[in-house]
Amino acid sequence: IPNHSSFLVSSELNIWKDITLRHYSTITLAVCCLVFLSPQSQAAKLLILGDSLSAAYGFEEGSGWVSLIENHFQANHEIINASISGDTTSGGLLRLPQLLTKFSPTHVIIELGANDGLRGYPLSIIEDNIKKMIEICRSKASTPILFGMRIPGNYGSRYAEGFANIYTKIAIEKNVD
Repeated sequence: IPNHSSFLVSSELNIWKDITLRHYSTITLAVCCLVFLSPQSQAAKLLILGDSLSAAYGFEEGSGWVSLIENHFQANHEIINASISGDTTSGGLLRLPQLLTKFSPTHVIIELGANDGLRGYPLSIIEDNIKKMIEICRSKASTPILFGMRIPGNYGSRYAEGFANIYTKIAIEKNVD
């Protein structure tokens, strides 16, 4: 009998891989437009603060979305992938100040919250952590870019919809792309 939890992890990983690869073109276009069509004339330095989706957990080396978009960047632009598989908004919030000081990025992609949602964390905590990360980025003259996400409906429609709506709400309130 197969280990049920291993099956779930494997199935969830395959679903995330499928979603990531299907949306690769959209992600690439969005990132390239936001970073390269910004009013800055200097080279961009992009810091990616994410979870397993950005860390490419379970992908062959070089096939995650971060590696794939690097092929579209010119040599004078830099990507720093500070993503950690399993990371939460709390973990990202703790690590962000040091990363900003160390790398001085022009832009920061915040791709966090999925693990918070999958663990059933209170939506208010997820929202507060993301808002704090946006403010920290701005305080260090970095432009935040927020990646929205969804969780499976089996968490209940109220929680799943509330989770997805956090990202739109924050983007509007904080004027974030």
